[in-house]
Amino acid sequence: MPTHEEKIARYVIDYMSDYGLILWHVSKHDSVYLKFKDTRLGSIRIANHKSTKKYTYKYEINSTSRNADIRGYVKSVIYYNVTNLVLNRLENFDKDKYIVYSEELKSYIELDTYEQFRNHILKKRKKKWIKRL
Repeated sequence: MPTHEEKIARYVIDYMSDYGLILWHVSKHDSVYLKFKDTRLGSIRIANHKSTKKYTYKYEINSTSRNADIRGYVKSVIYYNVTNLVLNRLENFDKDKYIVYSEELKSYIELDTYEQFRNHILKKRKKKWIKRL
């Protein structure tokens, strides 16, 4: 049976379907992480507890809030900001394209598959973790 956070995630994914939002990870600590296929749009964390400072998410949804407040936040903040970003700053936006930042090229690149997208992000995270040691 899905957790409350997973139900909220399903609602957000459905509501934001025009922007290529995908389920990224479900943790054992009642947190759900969503990413846009185009990483310039940010990411969303849904949880019943605060995030640690070392991680940053463009949007965070507190799952202990009332459902009406959650829906209002999704509609008035997330949807509005993403729509504004797509219309005003992102040329040739396509919800089906995987767009990530390339450290080597110092620009955004397009990837062909979900596997390439996931590997690129996980590889980038591993490098950051190694540098901190």
